[in-house]
Amino acid sequence: MPTRMFESELRLTVGRTPVILRHADVHSRDGAVLVLPETGLMLAGDTLEDTVTFVSEAGRLQQHLEGLAAMAGWGVHRILPNHGNPRIIAGGGYAPTLMSATQSYVRRILACREAPDLRDQDLSTFVADELKAGWITYFPAYEHVHRDNVAAVSGRGS
Repeated sequence: MPTRMFESELRLTVGRTPVILRHADVHSRDGAVLVLPETGLMLAGDTLEDTVTFVSEAGRLQQHLEGLAAMAGWGVHRILPNHGNPRIIAGGGYAPTLMSATQSYVRRILACREAPDLRDQDLSTFVADELKAGWITYFPAYEHVHRDNVAAVSGRGS
C-alpha cells in the first residue's frame, strides 16, 4: 500500500535509477505518470492511449488540454502507454507526437459541441491527419470509444 502522497511530483531513486512520479491531469484529475529522466522515457499509464483517449471527465477537457501542454514540456523522448500498438511498444515506445495526437483529438472532440457534422465522423476520418502522420495507429475497437466520447461531450452520454 502507498505510504506517502504528493501534489505535483515525487522524486525517488529505485536502485540507482532516478524516477519522477508526476501528477498529470490528463484523462482524469488523479492521473500520475512515471518519468525516467536519464532516458527521457515516460510510463504514461492511462493518460495517453493509441488510438484515442477515453473521455472520462467530459466537463474537464480544457484542464486536460492544459495538462497535456504541461506534459509536453517535460523533455520526454519516448512514451509507453498502457494501451497501444504492441509493435510500437516493443520497439521502444511512442514519440512525443502521441501527446500531440491526443491534444488534437481533445480539441476536435470539444468542437463537437458546436459542430454537429463532426459528431457523425467515424474515428478513422476524425483522426485522419494524425493517422497519416504516423502519430497513432487505427484500431477498430476504438470506434466504440470514439462514439462514447462524442456522446459524452455533446451531452448525449449515459
